[in-house]
Amino acid sequence: MALAQVGTWRAVPGRYAEFIEVCKQAQKINERLGAQVRIWQTQVGDNVGTVTYVTQHADGGAYGQFIDKINADNEWQQLVASFQRDPLAEQVQSSLLQELP
Repeated sequence: MALAQVGTWRAVPGRYAEFIEVCKQAQKINERLGAQVRIWQTQVGDNVGTVTYVTQHADGGAYGQFIDKINADNEWQQLVASFQRDPLAEQVQSSLLQELP
């Protein structure tokens, strides 16, 4: 069954465009490592304007392989370190979802 790793973020005021560029960089890396990536913006509801970043995986095995690859990927580690030095957004929520049969 498919898995989705979901993170919802609220950009720092005035830095939304920069945050989206980092999301696009992350997307390229994550897709290179085997994930399918979708980036969503909340249009209605409690978290209007937040960005939800989703990586999808065919099953638990594919997700595990992705995690192994991302933990060893130098380009990913550099992107994370840069983001931690100068955060462009605050994480609002994080989930790992499993598709129901």
